[in-house]
Amino acid sequence: DVPFIGGTLAINSTEEDAFTQRDIEILERFSQVISEACRRRDDLGALEHRNRELEVEITERKQVEEALQKHSHDLGERAKEQRCLYAISEAAGRADISQEETLHLIADLIPPGWHYPEITCARISWKGREYLSRGFLETKWRLASDLSVGDDQVGTVEVNYLEEKPKLAEGPFLAEERNLIDAIAGILGRF
Repeated sequence: DVPFIGGTLAINSTEEDAFTQRDIEILERFSQVISEACRRRDDLGALEHRNRELEVEITERKQVEEALQKHSHDLGERAKEQRCLYAISEAAGRADISQEETLHLIADLIPPGWHYPEITCARISWKGREYLSRGFLETKWRLASDLSVGDDQVGTVEVNYLEEKPKLAEGPFLAEERNLIDAIAGILGRF
């Protein structure tokens, strides 16, 4: 009997002294080879198991990374919207320029707050007059909010995209952009 990692290698004979020392050495070497093969099989099984675990971990990390990138992008968008509102509030509070100059300035401050500022233009309609951002064109990709002073509607504030973009919450616009334009209308309504 020759032990090996998976058990015992036994070769029996009914004859006495049927195996030479050389036969026994060959059987011992054979049992070593079988033992090594069993160890390698076990190691391979452990490696395959670890590879599956790593694949799951990599997939989970990619999902977390994608979620973090989305959250980071969304936070960037919210910061852009906040900067837009802040700039408009600052402009609306300026006493050193006329109301007309202020409305022109505000029209130019609106596009940078949008998801696609490079293709965004704005128009403020106020008591029958229009104040346009640079490059304004009326398009079918439009988001607007009524301007009211007290109970009286005095105009609208609107943004237009100059080219088609994927459909989002409200046409090509984010739900947060609806909130943004309504907030701008609120600021202008107190102007």
